[in-house]
Amino acid sequence: MLKRITKKLIGCFILPTLFLGSAVFSEDLESVSLKLKWQHQFQFAGYYAAIEKGFYREAGFDVTLIVHDGSSDLYDPIINNEIEFGTADSSLVARRLKGDPLVVLTTVYQHSPSVLISLKEKGVLGPFELKGKRIMFQRNADDAALQALLISLGIQESDYEFVPHSFNKLALLQDEPSIDVMSAYLSNEPFLFKEKGHDVQIIDPANYGIDFYGDLLYTTEDYIKQSPDRAIAFKDASLRGWRYALDNPEEVFTWLQTKYPSGKSLAALEYEAEIIKKMVAQDFVQLGSMYPARFSRIADVYKQLGLAPKSGDISGLTLDEYLKQKSDTSKQYLRALGIVSAILISLIALLVIGMRSMQSTIKKRTSQLFELNKDLTRQIELSDKHVISATIGSNGLFKEVSTAFCQLAGYSRQELLSIDPEQLTPPGYREGRNEIIHRVFAGTSEHGEIRQINKDGSSYWLHMFADPIRDENGNINAIQITATDVTEKKLVQRLSETDVLTDIANRKKLDSTLKQEWARYIRYKEVFSIIVLDLDHFKNINDSFGHPEGDRVLKAVADAITLVIRNTDLVGRWGGEEFLVILPLTPIENAVHVAEKLRLAINRLDGFPMLDVSASFGVASSDQVIDLDNLFRIADAALYTAKESGRNCVRAAD
Repeated sequence: MLKRITKKLIGCFILPTLFLGSAVFSEDLESVSLKLKWQHQFQFAGYYAAIEKGFYREAGFDVTLIVHDGSSDLYDPIINNEIEFGTADSSLVARRLKGDPLVVLTTVYQHSPSVLISLKEKGVLGPFELKGKRIMFQRNADDAALQALLISLGIQESDYEFVPHSFNKLALLQDEPSIDVMSAYLSNEPFLFKEKGHDVQIIDPANYGIDFYGDLLYTTEDYIKQSPDRAIAFKDASLRGWRYALDNPEEVFTWLQTKYPSGKSLAALEYEAEIIKKMVAQDFVQLGSMYPARFSRIADVYKQLGLAPKSGDISGLTLDEYLKQKSDTSKQYLRALGIVSAILISLIALLVIGMRSMQSTIKKRTSQLFELNKDLTRQIELSDKHVISATIGSNGLFKEVSTAFCQLAGYSRQELLSIDPEQLTPPGYREGRNEIIHRVFAGTSEHGEIRQINKDGSSYWLHMFADPIRDENGNINAIQITATDVTEKKLVQRLSETDVLTDIANRKKLDSTLKQEWARYIRYKEVFSIIVLDLDHFKNINDSFGHPEGDRVLKAVADAITLVIRNTDLVGRWGGEEFLVILPLTPIENAVHVAEKLRLAINRLDGFPMLDVSASFGVASSDQVIDLDNLFRIADAALYTAKESGRNCVRAAD
């Protein structure tokens, strides 16, 4: 038993430490490979920048990029340790569920650019028209969001005909195989079809509440076990490259036409870069942010699809979670080490007394224990670096704080040990915070979310666990706090309910709010109204001035509406160039007045000297109908009447 425990401890700590030491102190660059999930394009801009601007070399890496042509498995070379790092979308979760030892180093895209497209003349306006159609996509790769969309809307595999992806970007125009719909990237295929003179209809899962991560940077458990610091260094250098690429897209375009030939025109690269920036969502979320709950949702989708075992587990999927697990394991080994040490000491005493000939064996085991202690120290250092923790003494001040906590709060360790911890909590939250501290000193363990203030004045959120610490007499003399940064959790809901282009509510949020307002109307007879508006001749704007100009118009209209309506009202993008405004506690007469103010505000938009921007409006109220579907029907009918009346006018439902 003792031999097995000692051997396990040595294998888990001594060998990784020896490997780590050779990697850190070597003066030579570490040669590694990074496999891209497809061929060269702006989609991988950050990795080109990390190479060309020397960020990888500064971190100690000589990086070779390897492209993917779709003819072989994307993950096998990384799993088999032939390649150190890779990029993939959320389908990586399925491989982890099947037991592949893959670990996500960081996210890059907060949204997946994977969509379904069809030629506009096919008449596939949304997901429900997919029934009976031939759909081409790649199963188990780039399909998580697409299949989640189908399942969430009740569209079964038997409702459509699956066609394996041919990787022909213009497959919709080919006779063989004959298809109606294909999976595509929002940043690529729509532009290519436009260049060929064909309009496409886009079905984006994000518009239906399916908002998965896009590209992820990953490696294997083996690499992290051997070189945790090197894995972190590669992640940091990659994110540094992405920041540079997003700030300097023109320089990346030059590389993609010379050193990393993409075969794309400059116009195509500019279009791709604009879409990629929206997918990264750097204006909303810090680059590289990731939230385990989103991965859990993706895992649930794969289990429901039968593409992963129901018993599959994704614990340790992300780098921080994996390192935290190893830190927890280290604590278990530390307890085991205490037992082993006690046994060894007893054995040493017996051997010294009775068997002096065994002195060499004792020295060997003592040396092993010394090495184990060194490795345990290393694991504790990693825990300090990656686990948010602190100890509060009976005087209410910090006694200890981890490096991870210091980095998150923006203070040095000396600063945190000298200030009142209450200063880190906003005034409106301090009373609740002090009540929690009081209860823990009274002997109860507490947990929950709490808002904190960074040194620079910005706020962040922690899910905190607070436990009492007792002395040898059983008296509580301190509180141990461990926490998880859940700031992104607060942003995830907003991201899932916001239209990426216009930064107003998406259809999912509108649907939810409408149901709430209708329920309130049924119960309390609190009348509400809706305004449906559609931009006039918007197709002409896209055809004459291009989609980027059309996008500018949509953003400007969304901003104009937001300035006119009340804080209690909600505006969202219903689809394409159509918007919906929900007006709680508003009868139809007042809603018509609001619609007229919106019409004038849109007419007065600045910044479009070559365009006459206008919209047609249909207004309806809840007290005119018996159900929510009829409310939309009469609002749409009013909108149609407005268009028939010459557009740029407001019409109310009869």
